[in-house]
Amino acid sequence: MSVAGTRVAIFLPSLRGGGAEHVMTLLANGFAARGLSVDLVLAEAAGPYLDDVARGVRVIDLKARRVVASLPPLVSYLRRERPAAMLSALSHTNVVAITARQLARVPTRLVVSERGVPMPDFIRSWKGRAIYKAMDLLYPRADHVISVSRYVSSALSRAITISDDKLSVIYNPLPRPSADALAAHRPEHPFLSPAFTTIISVGRLDTVKAHDTLLTAISLSERRAQIRVLLLGEGPLKGSLQQLARSLEIDDLVDFVGFQRHPLAWMAAADLFVLSSVSDAMPNAMLQAMACGLPIVSTDCGGPAEILEQGRWGRLVPVNDPPALARAIDLAIADPAPPDVRTRSRFFDADRITDAYLQALRVTP
Repeated sequence: MSVAGTRVAIFLPSLRGGGAEHVMTLLANGFAARGLSVDLVLAEAAGPYLDDVARGVRVIDLKARRVVASLPPLVSYLRRERPAAMLSALSHTNVVAITARQLARVPTRLVVSERGVPMPDFIRSWKGRAIYKAMDLLYPRADHVISVSRYVSSALSRAITISDDKLSVIYNPLPRPSADALAAHRPEHPFLSPAFTTIISVGRLDTVKAHDTLLTAISLSERRAQIRVLLLGEGPLKGSLQQLARSLEIDDLVDFVGFQRHPLAWMAAADLFVLSSVSDAMPNAMLQAMACGLPIVSTDCGGPAEILEQGRWGRLVPVNDPPALARAIDLAIADPAPPDVRTRSRFFDADRITDAYLQALRVTP
């Protein structure tokens, strides 16, 4: 059964960059490609992913610097446009979306998407406690709650009270990389040479991604002399990680190349993808690396185990264990027949995932 009408809204804080913003942009474009009228409703229309929004998607700027301040204009939008369904992402944004739908008193079907597992320090903070209290109160009032992995769904069920029939798991969508696009954006970098085994890691330089574990593992690797490491991403720990690389005497083996507009082109030119996080719900970068055919080494930090089917498609090691990570990297480099990860990546095909979201929204193009 479909909801009457064909307008769908997606509500986000902005498009300033991050996994949720990237995925929601892909979904907005996918919905529009199926002939739906799509509104990408942003608390503030800002961020690099604005350039990726398809022409068929209407961007609605609520002109609010903070998500909570977007509540009144979001209520007005819902009353004015009355979309058949609305999808929101990120916990604090979901709380605002649910409140807005309640205040607007419209029949819009509301599906909220939970995309991560917060760290213990956040849960213990006053802000974390407030958000989780609001989630416990309001999430049951959403029509449906999507988690991006079983890992996230399990954590959510432990944190708040919500019936199982309102919960489902839908993985992140993965568009097929274009060979022409990869070639057009192929980076020029001295580490991308047949003389080296180039490891690539993509993610924000913060405590959750645990790049210190990766750097320490590189220093312990038996193949250290042949390894070069490219770290894509920005974050508050960049300076301290650069200092760590110097203290480990591997700074000549590591380059912090910052945020890159075309990360898949970097991945396609590398030899091995490594993820060292202490917690990761459903890392888009790993899916992208698999679509490019890269062998995978990852910490067993949640979502990656689901992507890799408990190690079938790549090597899993404990979190915060540099020696184990170093051994896995060495084994991956020496492996003459790594798993065909492109086969596994097709399970996350963007068209299939887009259809799953439309089914949850109960919208038929």
